[in-house]
Amino acid sequence: MTSDGRISDAPSINPPEIEENAPKRAKRLPLAAPKDTSTLLVPARIINEVLYCERLMYLEWVQGEWDDNYFTADGRAVHKRADRPGKPLTSPEPISEEGEPLPYTARSVWLSSEALGITAKIDVVDVEGSNVIPIEYKRGKKPDIPEGAYLPERAQLCAQVLLLREHGFQCDHGEIYYAKDRQRVTIVIDEPLMARTRDAVTKIKEIADEGELPAPLRNNPKCNGCSLVGICLPDELQALDSSPLNLPFEMPAAVTNDEPEDDPWGITQSARDMPVRRLFPARDDRLPIYVQEQGSTVRLDGERFIIQRKDSAAVEARIGNTSHVAVYGNIHVTTPALRTMLERNILKLSIDGAAERQDLKFPLRSCSGPIEASLSTRRARSYTNFRCVRAAASLKLRSPSKEK
Repeated sequence: MTSDGRISDAPSINPPEIEENAPKRAKRLPLAAPKDTSTLLVPARIINEVLYCERLMYLEWVQGEWDDNYFTADGRAVHKRADRPGKPLTSPEPISEEGEPLPYTARSVWLSSEALGITAKIDVVDVEGSNVIPIEYKRGKKPDIPEGAYLPERAQLCAQVLLLREHGFQCDHGEIYYAKDRQRVTIVIDEPLMARTRDAVTKIKEIADEGELPAPLRNNPKCNGCSLVGICLPDELQALDSSPLNLPFEMPAAVTNDEPEDDPWGITQSARDMPVRRLFPARDDRLPIYVQEQGSTVRLDGERFIIQRKDSAAVEARIGNTSHVAVYGNIHVTTPALRTMLERNILKLSIDGAAERQDLKFPLRSCSGPIEASLSTRRARSYTNFRCVRAAASLKLRSPSKEK
């Protein structure tokens, strides 16, 4: 087992022969579980994971998988203070004639117990004589529930309390510090919670002994914030399981005229397709540019758009961070800036009832659907008005004189 409690003696699977031209994997996963887990110590954090999601526990503890996201990075930032070295936790001392020792705070305390089969790194321990209070740091807000915390967090704290008691300390309860609220919540350690924590340790070892990755959760909001969702692939596996090749029921013999009789891959089974939940929204960090100050100019400067205003300082925006440019009224866009917009598929919108002459030179390739039709109509009207105005200016048309 490694220092953070992950299984390190899981044998890797090596194929006997690999062809030279065969694609190689980036890394080999220790898919096989250890032969004996009876002597392994389960980290308190893994107790939290198994009560949250059994598949997550297996990926982290058995296979050693890990990936970061915003929540894990934010959690590490919250734990920076707790991880700073401080006074170590000493053994409980009996009360002497001189009185109890002064209270102190220990940080990053590692405790283990073979009798319990648990190991834990306690963030903070407040010590006052032989009485101690473990404090677990969490990044979010306090949940509005009577227990003060969800079961996975309470079981993780309960494991720390059991370890402290096993080492001779008196510990009646624990606390969870929620960093966003800057508030401590007292967690009562009762018999049902201790029994649930011990059952979780047994369940972890049973799952590891089976050596089979548990099934993913289905349509569960827990997957939204999970850092291993890109490895677990719950929605992808659900889509495969729900395909006509793996349906638990027999497909009807009758088919409609819209569906071919021979469709083994389920390409036309749109009626039975379940909507796919988007765990990762399309990443688009680009923002629009709105230019409303009349007489302004949008020009190009390297990889930046410069919005030069008449009586104010210039404003700049990176091209890679721009989704579209909307100009309102009398705004001039230079030809290099317009050409770059077209090359980068950055939509330019003229919101003024009349388009500039530049808009007539190049089609807006990034438009589609009703927007394209609307812009095409506006462009045609603007071009017609432009030709009429030019003709009137060149020929100096005058209204015919009235007949006498």
